[in-house]
Formats: sequence, C-alpha cells, structure tokens
Amino acid sequence: MRLAYNGAVKPLGGVPRTRRWLLVLAALLLLTAAGCASSGRRASNATSVPGAAATAARLAATANPTRERPPTEVPFPTPRPLPSPTRLGPSDAQQLAQVVARIGKALESPELTGLRPLMLEQIAIAPGGEQGAETMERDLAMNWLRERVEPKPRVISSNRVEAYGLLEVVSGPWASKPPIKSEQIQFNLHQYDAEGNQVVLNGDWMIDTIIPR
Repeated sequence: MRLAYNGAVKPLGGVPRTRRWLLVLAALLLLTAAGCASSGRRASNATSVPGAAATAARLAATANPTRERPPTEVPFPTPRPLPSPTRLGPSDAQQLAQVVARIGKALESPELTGLRPLMLEQIAIAPGGEQGAETMERDLAMNWLRERVEPKPRVISSNRVEAYGLLEVVSGPWASKPPIKSEQIQFNLHQYDAEGNQVVLNGDWMIDTIIPR
C-alpha cells in the first residue's frame, strides 16, 4: 500500500530504498574493518619480534655444528722384549781348557809357532824383582822364547784368578838362561776383543805377559 506524502512515494517501514542500501554498505564496511583488525592482532601475536620468523627458519634449515673431538690416539703396540739368546759357544770352563791345551800343543814344537796366534802385538817380559819389565813386539818375544826353549817343555799348571780376570799358565822346563832361574816360564792371559781392548767377558784369552821364574 502506498501513501502520498508531500508528493513523494515512501516504501513501507518509512525508510527510503536508497538510504537502506547505504546502511547495508556501511555495515559491510564495518564488518570488513573489524575482520582486518582481528587478523592484524593475531598476526602481531604470532610474531611479536620483527624478523623472528625468518631467524627461526634459518636455524631450522642450518644443521647445528657439533664440537669436533680430538682424534683418539691408538696406542702403538710395544714389542715384547726378546729372550736373551742362548750362548751357543763353549762355556768359560771349556774356553779355559781349550786355551791351555793350545799352549801345551804349541810347546811341543821347537819353533813354538803355535804360541804366536795366542800373543798380543805387545808383550811384557816381567821377571820381577829389581829387573823391572820390558815391552817387546810379538816377533821379538817369540825370538826371546826360542833362545830359551829346551826339548819337550810342557804345561805344569794353570790357575784362573777371577778377581783380576787372569789366567796363569806355568810351563817348563826352560833353559836356565837369564832371567830364568827355576827353569819355568809363566804365561799371563787376559780376555781381549777383536780390536785388542781388554774386556771382562766374552773375549779371547790372549798372552800379554811372560814371567820368567
């Protein structure tokens, strides 16, 4: 039903159509503004610190470095000490017996050639007493012995003096020619290495002193 009012037609309800559309549009604008404000508050709450999201993303994408451990030293196996080699050569007693036998064998020849390999290059002739000692070359000492040799001298006795590393070999008979008085000559032997140095053990027994008696 339409009513005439100052010549204008009004719809029922007393609100013009144009104004009603304006009210609807205003209401929609208010709702849209309220939604944006709400979305802005939620976004602000989600990331309260600027750049925090980017930092978190980088941390997630980058593996955390682990502390490098120093290389573990592998213990090098220590070689076990080898057992002492068993001496294969003759014993001390056997060595002494052998050298005494060689001296006895050398005395059987008038030339005494077997004594030379058993003598050092320098030999001391030590008669003792006031006569003192004289040092001779090996060949001179051999001549000295040949001048005093008697037929068939032999080894009379042998004695090892361990405190001095000494082997004493007494032989005879020899000619009673000065400085020999009792027809005996004593050979003193010590142990020497291949270079001619006197050693205590594991050396060769060599004549270094001749003592007329």
